[in-house]
Amino acid sequence: MRLSPGGVGRNIAAGAACILRGVLGARRGGRVPARAPVHMVSAVGQDALGRSLVESLRGAGVYPDLVQRVAGARTDIVAATLRPDGEVAVCVADVGLGERAVLPGAVARCAGTVLRRGAVVVLDANLSAATLAAAARLARSLGCVVLAETVSVAKALRLTREALRHCDLATPNVAELRAMAARLREEAPPAGGARPPGPPRGGALTAATGGPGAGPDGGEAEGLLRSLADDLGTVLSTGLGAVLVTMGEAGAALCRRGAGEGAGAGGDAVRCVVSPAVPVAGVRSLVGAGDSLVAGVAAALASGWSGDALVLACGAVAASRSVASEDNVPEESLLAPGFLEQAEAHARLAYVVQVGPSGGAALPPALSSGG
Repeated sequence: MRLSPGGVGRNIAAGAACILRGVLGARRGGRVPARAPVHMVSAVGQDALGRSLVESLRGAGVYPDLVQRVAGARTDIVAATLRPDGEVAVCVADVGLGERAVLPGAVARCAGTVLRRGAVVVLDANLSAATLAAAARLARSLGCVVLAETVSVAKALRLTREALRHCDLATPNVAELRAMAARLREEAPPAGGARPPGPPRGGALTAATGGPGAGPDGGEAEGLLRSLADDLGTVLSTGLGAVLVTMGEAGAALCRRGAGEGAGAGGDAVRCVVSPAVPVAGVRSLVGAGDSLVAGVAAALASGWSGDALVLACGAVAASRSVASEDNVPEESLLAPGFLEQAEAHARLAYVVQVGPSGGAALPPALSSGG
């Protein structure tokens, strides 16, 4: 039995901080800074587990000043049993403190400090629907780049149409994406699905790719994306900037509405930049893989690295280093030299798939490269 610091938001913050510190250290001749400009807004109890989580954030280089210590509350805890292949076999969670304690008012107090133009804000769906919508709206108005991490099928539904229209990126897996789309289709059509106006933001996602598709066959990814075409279109119709859908061993795809050849006048085509998964010889645990992927994407955007292929590759490399470790966030591995170089090499394997309504045909990788 192992007791490890965790939680979706904590894992993403710690992972992004480690990547940023490692990259900054490489640029400074190996001098790794003690802290990265990563802040955590959350809540813990005034107990031993809460104190341990706050110290783990400090150790990873995250500023924990905005983590509330709630008197009389228990710090959230999750117990998981893993199968030999690293997948979760059984999981029991005692959570909910963040949802109860991190309210819209707590987020509003961050305006002008950690929430400012050009900041990358990651919202995880352990928060309430009201807080997610309020935080996304505020961050968007301040010129932040806003990412929404879906957490699970049930919690992904907390990302309402109002929240999604203020986000640049959401990061569901296949099941979460399908559930989000089904819920949106059940709702009445929006009065106006256009993306709300807001100030220009630095470091936002761009539609450039790394170069000619040189990856593996990619048939599994293309088939999945064809089957998800209608769901992608539904979720993107909210005004959400892009969807990063994770597909397990098939890799991940960053998908946008109405971009590239074949897009109709209404922008019905969906263009997906696909990044294959990074091969890993020995998988130890898959518990923190998704969180590490989001951490890599957030760190890439915070660093100003442009191009969907490179942003995806940073996530893929971070996830690969996570699954090779028993830790939720493999801090030493993410701090190790060569992260950006590995990501740049992996970005060259990216290729483009374009799908239309009802699973329209995909472009072969050899014909669909470029930005």
